[in-house]
Amino acid sequence: MIAIKKYNRIVSFGCSWTAGDELKDHEILELDFEECRKLKLKYGFNEFHNLRNKHNLRYSELIDKNRNLNLNASWTAKIAEKINLDFINLANGGTGIDEHFLEIFRFLKNGYKDSDLILLGLTQYTRIFKWPNHESYRTILPNLPDFTPVPRKVLKWNLDNLWSYNNLIVNYLKTIDNILSLNCNIYVQFICPSCNPVYEIEKGNIDSTVTDYFYYIRQKHSDRFLYNGYIENTFNDHCGFGHPCAQKHDDFANKILEKF
Repeated sequence: MIAIKKYNRIVSFGCSWTAGDELKDHEILELDFEECRKLKLKYGFNEFHNLRNKHNLRYSELIDKNRNLNLNASWTAKIAEKINLDFINLANGGTGIDEHFLEIFRFLKNGYKDSDLILLGLTQYTRIFKWPNHESYRTILPNLPDFTPVPRKVLKWNLDNLWSYNNLIVNYLKTIDNILSLNCNIYVQFICPSCNPVYEIEKGNIDSTVTDYFYYIRQKHSDRFLYNGYIENTFNDHCGFGHPCAQKHDDFANKILEKF
């Protein structure tokens, strides 16, 4: 059980699901939720964000300007609200586990207080950390070629050799271990099935040694993993680009709070 009384603030990290992406887009754009969802499904990501409202303001500009509305509507924000704690959401869409490690490490050095409870939404293990010499780092998504500037032949070779499930999941688990070793006030949560390596174990996609390592990490940090489930999400009620709606975040927060 997590001792709530020792904390004054929740600080969250993670990808778009923890950043609350899409949750309040319809309110920001002054649209009905279903109308906003239909526009997203009709136009796709880029065209939707290039649409303009009645004041000729681009949707992307409005959403970026009001990003705090989404940040403060995610499952971590709901937890903070329900137990009356201050809250800051440092999650960013499109990020991966290696970025989260560095972001949490920097926060612990520069902004952390002993009364902070840090919640990390664990994202997909297939996200790759890219950090060329003398450049800033970023996460690339090899499963989305349109967003990954890697030639097709190079991509295939890397997926077969360097970015295999075995390699990716071993790195993912080592990084989770390292994150949890940074501070005892850090807790983690798988946010969807494709973020949990058990998904590949059940499909028989990884070596038995990786499977053993997965269960070792889960046992080692058994008290630092929160709810043994995920944010519920279906095609019929997601926000348009795949993120679960606000009610699903609220339900998820209630499930996690049973750990508190």
